[in-house]
Amino acid sequence: MSGYTEIKIDSSDTLYTCDRYGNIGRTISTNVRYAVFNEDNNTFLVTKLDGSVHTLDKYGNSIRKIFSGAVEARYMDNDILVRTNEGNKIIDIYGNILRSV
Repeated sequence: MSGYTEIKIDSSDTLYTCDRYGNIGRTISTNVRYAVFNEDNNTFLVTKLDGSVHTLDKYGNSIRKIFSGAVEARYMDNDILVRTNEGNKIIDIYGNILRSV
């Protein structure tokens, strides 16, 4: 990520890249509840405050919206584990539900 090794969500729910000292770099997204970065394909998986799950490239450009109604989403091998109020779901990177857990 061009010298930036950390990600940070501040008190205003904005996701940033940071260097190893915590200095803010690029703004990736706003209204973020939870976010993870996948180093294999250089993408962010961002859960917004409204419950939507988006994939973003390493510069913060939107790739696609893949789910709605989520509490949290994280990478799990090649798939994505999405936690909802109705239970957990495993989806692929395109948003197709593979199974409920």
